[in-house]
Amino acid sequence: MAQSGTDPDFFAKINKIVNYFARTPRGGFLFCSCDKTVLIREINKIIIERAKVKNLNIKELYLSSDDAEYFLKKVRTAAGERPDGLIISNLDELIVLTKDQIITDINLSRDILLGLNLPILFCVSRENISKFANQAQDLFLRRERGVIHFSDVPEFSKLDKFKEFQTMEYRDSVDFKNLHLKIGLLESQLKEAEEKKYKPERIANEIALDLIQLYLSASLIKDAEGLFHKYKPHLNIETHLDTILVAANLYRKTSQWDKALNLYFKSKEIREKTGDKHGVAKTLNNIGLIYEYKEEWDKALEFYLKSMKSTEGMGDIGNLGTIFDNIGRIYSQKGEWDKAFAYHLKSAEVFEQIENKPGLATTLNNIGAIYMNKGEWDKALELCLKSKKILDEIGDIEQLSIMLLNIGVIYERKGQSGKALEYFLDSKEILEKIGDQEHLKWVNDSIQFIKGKSDGILS
Repeated sequence: MAQSGTDPDFFAKINKIVNYFARTPRGGFLFCSCDKTVLIREINKIIIERAKVKNLNIKELYLSSDDAEYFLKKVRTAAGERPDGLIISNLDELIVLTKDQIITDINLSRDILLGLNLPILFCVSRENISKFANQAQDLFLRRERGVIHFSDVPEFSKLDKFKEFQTMEYRDSVDFKNLHLKIGLLESQLKEAEEKKYKPERIANEIALDLIQLYLSASLIKDAEGLFHKYKPHLNIETHLDTILVAANLYRKTSQWDKALNLYFKSKEIREKTGDKHGVAKTLNNIGLIYEYKEEWDKALEFYLKSMKSTEGMGDIGNLGTIFDNIGRIYSQKGEWDKAFAYHLKSAEVFEQIENKPGLATTLNNIGAIYMNKGEWDKALELCLKSKKILDEIGDIEQLSIMLLNIGVIYERKGQSGKALEYFLDSKEILEKIGDQEHLKWVNDSIQFIKGKSDGILS
């Protein structure tokens, strides 16, 4: 258990690394650096212990001074043991001994390393991160996100117990306010790659795919759809898991339910073959979500319950909170209010515990929806306004657009048509911006209803 002075940012960084291993069953690269190189192995121990909580077997490959010439052979041997991820450490010593040649050797081996279908974490000093960026550009450009940097390691009383991690599960969630910075960086890279006439396949898979996902996370649906169609001929939507998932998410966001469902089932099959239990549980949830959109309530509930059962034994508390909320929503649709309320409360407890503001905002909204269905408008309004405040803080405009719509409905039912119209118009402005056609139709109908009442058309 960590002592009281532990830096919470340290836990967030550890979780980012563990989540990288959990979410990357294919080959991939991530870099980790530390100011004090002697502490790198201590950090690796903590990563490995944390990964065990998620039922992940992460192996550390410590390269001695005699291993410089046998780097690839050593990696292949370690990969042959079929771990869930590989941490390569003591590279700093090898870089000095080989006068940087090991960096070139790793760079030339990048395609072979990717072919191992194993997420790899390279641990080096901050100084040597710069060398990788300059001397192994091809490999470094394929890294996941950025570089995880540690200044120090907090003191622990027992390294085998990390209760703080149980409450940090979703600290690696989307930071909506930083999304546009990341988008701007990738857009610049995309523009440069197109100007330099890189191969379309390389642009599609190394830049466009990540940018499409960022667009979706930022609710820039039109931008995501345009970029997807531009590079779709160069994307592998048949067997490449990450591509399949991005395409499925895009189809889900654009209400192409059958296409999304087909791809989610395809991703489920791939994840089952690779033994990715966490991925299968998430896919079961996503399949349930599509059935919910298709208003096939029993099918949706079936897959949500399967996802819950799979997730409960993994200690994956953040995802469990989302699944609880989804189940509660289905029970609401079925008119089973007590069950719905119970699951939403379980979800809210989880999200409060792990400080997942986006999740909490959604759950509060769904509890508010129960009160709406029961005609308890004041309670519904109180919860929806709390949810709106959180969404304003985190900048989640997609959920905010729906929340504004719900608040408008509540004010309309309370007989305050002026306030209702104000919220409907605010919702419409966002929905038009993000291209959400489904909810845009709903809000336009609501606006016409309010204006019709004010014109005396409807009684």
